[in-house]
Amino acid sequence: MERERSAEGIYLMSEIKAIENTLEAWSNLPVEGIIICLNYKIVAYSIFSPQTADMATIHFEKFDPDKKGSAQVINWETARYLLGKFTWINREQDVGLDGLRQAKLSYAPDLLVPFYASRLRAQS
Repeated sequence: MERERSAEGIYLMSEIKAIENTLEAWSNLPVEGIIICLNYKIVAYSIFSPQTADMATIHFEKFDPDKKGSAQVINWETARYLLGKFTWINREQDVGLDGLRQAKLSYAPDLLVPFYASRLRAQS
């Protein structure tokens, strides 16, 4: 989980800070999570919460790319845990990374919402 595919710089640092903030505020947030261990080491985890009465959002899902199948197992176990509690799972954005988009499409989603980005500019 130390290496991220091609994510670098400010995006990666922002995500790490968001995960740290979530863990620090865990008891004050409506979040849950799953951790998968192999030989007493974390190889994958997911953090999720209710978005609506019938939809859960997976905010973070990380896995060790050197442990074959860890991505699929954490995805499967998270979905299995949420089964019966929610109708829909929002896997959030894939930031346009081909591997993440391909993985998302492999689960035959009912709906993909387009991702839009914008920047604020200061007026002179």
